[in-house]
Amino acid sequence: MAKNSSVIEVAIVADTKKFKKGIEGATSKLDQFTRKMGSASVKIGKGFAVMGGAAVGLSVVAGKHLFEVGEELTSLDKKIETVFSGKSLETVENWADEVAGRMGLTSTAAQGLAANAGDLLKPMGFTADEAANMSTEIVGLSGALSEWSGGQRSVEETAEILQKALLGERESLKSLGISINQAEVDQRALTFAQRDGREAITAQDRALATQALIMEKSTDAQAAFAAGGNQLTASQNMLKATMGELEETVARKLLPVFADLAAFVVADVIPVLERELPRAFDW
Repeated sequence: MAKNSSVIEVAIVADTKKFKKGIEGATSKLDQFTRKMGSASVKIGKGFAVMGGAAVGLSVVAGKHLFEVGEELTSLDKKIETVFSGKSLETVENWADEVAGRMGLTSTAAQGLAANAGDLLKPMGFTADEAANMSTEIVGLSGALSEWSGGQRSVEETAEILQKALLGERESLKSLGISINQAEVDQRALTFAQRDGREAITAQDRALATQALIMEKSTDAQAAFAAGGNQLTASQNMLKATMGELEETVARKLLPVFADLAAFVVADVIPVLERELPRAFDW
């Protein structure tokens, strides 16, 4: 079974460890700030009491955005933990903590992309551990290929193209500078099958063959990424990831507040509106 690309890993471990440490420090400071300020609900109430109309509007927009981020994170967490568990989940989490920042992603976002790939691989017969290794390699490569494209393809778009290729949809690979035909896939897949003492080719064989060919035909992109790539792009990616991590941290901390607020609206606000609005219209 293919392992995570050592070429890509070596290039990003040093920088992303510093990035992860910085995020942990920011999270610790946010925790201290939250404790000092008291409950979030009290802060929101006091804030609304003193803010002007424009500030209130801005807070509503920001709150709505954070609520949407929190909802998305909840769904993403559930998907990640469904596709991977135990050792495979630990593998994906550790990998994401190391590489996500270099690709401009948060750790959760990187795990989500891996879960998307794993969700396609497991029905082919791959175990959770095999799917975890293969998914992280594919998503890790998407960072190198995205940068190699000069920003024309985002990491998310690149990962989707690579995932579709594993299912046989290889035409879009050409936009990444990779050309693979059916004959190449079948020949490589037959090699894998015969190695296991089989003559019939399975979907799993074809996926492994496609992955191997993609890795072989993207060595220039991998080498450039391992060498540090475009320093401006790398710096921008780290900044983007940092802001994303902080946003996710705040959204996660506010989720309980949003839940309480929703319960308050349903239990107290809506009944009042239902009772008073008809009277207002009558008046």
